[in-house]
Amino acid sequence: MLRSLLCQIYQLTEKGQSKLQQLYVSCDHGRQQPETQTLATLLIDTLSEIGNTKIVIDALDESKTQDDLLGWLASPVQNYASFLLTSRKEEDLESIILGWTKPADIVSIRKLAVDDDIRAVVRSCFAQDLELQRWQSMPNVYDDIEEALMTKANGVFRWAICQLDALKKCLDRPSLEQALSSLPKTLDETYDRILEEIPNYYRPQAVRLLQFLTFAERPLRLEEAVDMLAVSLGATPAFVERDRMPNPNEIARFCPNFIKIANGPGNMAGQKDISYNPLKRKYSSSMISDTHEDESIQGKKSNTYVIVHLTHFSGREYLASGRISK
Repeated sequence: MLRSLLCQIYQLTEKGQSKLQQLYVSCDHGRQQPETQTLATLLIDTLSEIGNTKIVIDALDESKTQDDLLGWLASPVQNYASFLLTSRKEEDLESIILGWTKPADIVSIRKLAVDDDIRAVVRSCFAQDLELQRWQSMPNVYDDIEEALMTKANGVFRWAICQLDALKKCLDRPSLEQALSSLPKTLDETYDRILEEIPNYYRPQAVRLLQFLTFAERPLRLEEAVDMLAVSLGATPAFVERDRMPNPNEIARFCPNFIKIANGPGNMAGQKDISYNPLKRKYSSSMISDTHEDESIQGKKSNTYVIVHLTHFSGREYLASGRISK
């Protein structure tokens, strides 16, 4: 987190850049890693130069280094920045935070609005999803599913959506009841299960796709992703055209719930940090230099590219975090 904050500050203001550059040089131009305490001290020094800084830390309760993070928040860094922290309500966490803040500073935002959104999506899936419609003749099953999801979602929208996708596989009442009784407790556990359930014969493709999409500077065009999977490093030739997928639109099946395809307009070649919004289905116009017609993978002329991207930001964060279950 310290690295992330320093990187953001470096990109947003010239203040403090010289000190960060000095640290980079002192670490053999990036060949060595600085100590955590060195980064913490540098951040405080930088914040003291900038002044009036506001820092947002989301999902404090999900931090794997929570004790260290709380200790840092209670340090002199408080004198140089204002913090907005979000977290699920946990008594141990709240008692620690109250040690260095006032009760009036803690605002309990009950998840009613989020719960309403989750419930609306769940009911919409019941009405529209063909696989979930198998329970239409047993409406009480819908009530059981909704109750289980709403009770355990704890306001985490993405968790509920992933469970719905898993429940689609249940073909009878016993399997459904078993699934509902063993729902994962957290989003990380949910992602662990999704990865574990990828068939062995899909795993090489799944690993390669997730690696590329997690660290790519832009979404991959569908044809790029398909060609990437057809490459065998060390083989001669490395690329065999017949190894390309016969139906590229099925590529998301390698990694269900992690990958999706969508339309992305514009020429993405060479573009960096393209902000794709799956809700608006467009790119920020300021980031697109030009558009032109191109041959789509189906062979039709179009200035709209089909792209492959990670379904949700939490998936990228999970994959890059090292929290993946062994």
